Amino acid sequence: MIARVALPIPRSEPLDYAVPSGLAVGVGHRVRVPLGARWVWGVVVELADTSDYEGQLHEVEADGGPVVLPEALLWWVRVAEETGFPLGFIFSKVL
Repeated sequence: MIARVALPIPRSEPLDYAVPSGLAVGVGHRVRVPLGARWVWGVVVELADTSDYEGQLHEVEADGGPVVLPEALLWWVRVAEETGFPLGFIFSKVL
């Protein structure tokens, strides 16, 4: 399974990460993922079976549990679109 994660970086599109078997991750969950030489917390905005990324996906390392209800996620996406701020940046300020 692939988790698309919104991260607190200046990028509007989420990044894809592999979800290890045995880790129960869902949309709206806060997860810890590698980003370059550091680890950051982000929010899962979508789950998928495949990724368009051609390289080796890094794995989600931890599940911080649900922090955004899936129903509320649509509202936050709209806020990001209307303000021009990346969704992950918004989450980093409000959560």
